[in-house]
Amino acid sequence: MFRRNRTNVSDRRYLPPDLCIDNILPRLPVKTLFVCRAVCRTWRAVIDDPAFASKHFKLSTNNRDKKKVLAIEKIGLNGYDGCNLTLRRADTLRRCANIYKTYGTYRLSVRCNGLVFVKDNTTNLKVWNPSIRKSLTVPMCPLVTGHHIVNYLFGFRPSTNDYVIYAFSVEYDGKPVRSSTVAVYTMSDDRWRIKDNKMSLPSWLFKSSDEPMCDGKSVYLNGAVYWLRFDNNERDAHKRTCLISFDFNLGKFGFLGVPDYHPKFACTTYRILFAFNGTLALFCISLINNLIWVLKDRVWGLLFSGRSSAAGYSYIRDHLDVITKLFYFDADGITLVFGKVCYKLVTDEIKPITKSVNSRLILDTYLESMVLHRGCQNQILTHF
Repeated sequence: MFRRNRTNVSDRRYLPPDLCIDNILPRLPVKTLFVCRAVCRTWRAVIDDPAFASKHFKLSTNNRDKKKVLAIEKIGLNGYDGCNLTLRRADTLRRCANIYKTYGTYRLSVRCNGLVFVKDNTTNLKVWNPSIRKSLTVPMCPLVTGHHIVNYLFGFRPSTNDYVIYAFSVEYDGKPVRSSTVAVYTMSDDRWRIKDNKMSLPSWLFKSSDEPMCDGKSVYLNGAVYWLRFDNNERDAHKRTCLISFDFNLGKFGFLGVPDYHPKFACTTYRILFAFNGTLALFCISLINNLIWVLKDRVWGLLFSGRSSAAGYSYIRDHLDVITKLFYFDADGITLVFGKVCYKLVTDEIKPITKSVNSRLILDTYLESMVLHRGCQNQILTHF
């Protein structure tokens, strides 16, 4: 008879705990992490630690590969009847999963580290995490009154490792410079605080109703949010478009001019912001050419220059209202994805990705996050 060889537990091969915690868990998909929470108390404590969410966001394989996109399809006229939210493959736009279907008017505006800032047509505010299908109901802003408009900015403050909402209240009086009262909401303690000092800001910075100051075309990078502002009433064509930024660490606005100015074609140049390798990039297309600029130390540097495509120019001109972000793929040169078509800048050709989706589909980068998976004390979490 054969004897079974018994091996001591100490001699068996196993994964060191530090290796699992530091190098394996942060790279796993969100769905797998919820399974890992049930393995043992140690893993549960690690995953529930607020610091783990930041580490997972940076190291997650899904976030680095960017193989999926969040698709928003409006229902009814201008989305008044709601939105269909789905997860799709970035290369084919094939549906991977149904996330949620909203009813009523919601503004899914600023995206930051996988979270979405949501406002309905009343005073209700939410922070939504699509990857875990949960949202946080934000308390009513103390600045909301019947005599003032309130604009919002949502983002991540690296200095305190916390998500914040800035609210700016002004009286809509038509003056060129307005004195704004500022309130700040911090997610960690679920509280609003009104700042002692007011801010003097140009009147054109504010929207005419209670809504986010920037829309889905904004880009969040390194503790700041960026968006473009176009003023058709500006006499100087070179100043009609400018880059606006807000630093959440400093609580300050910044303003910067944009490149690619052609006096003859100034009114027919379209610009879209996107993130490229951790830096802010600007795509510009005119009747002459298309350019990609990158911003470093507040100076624009030219990354790519080529002749423009008539098909690409026409598509962007006709769909600029629904294009939110550009998706960059390092294959066959530089490829930019607008909605359901891809535009290869090197070969100057535009190709459809698929014909089976709504042409008004709004796409955005899908990033997984563990933020809000447990919530904090006294916070109200819902499925949307």
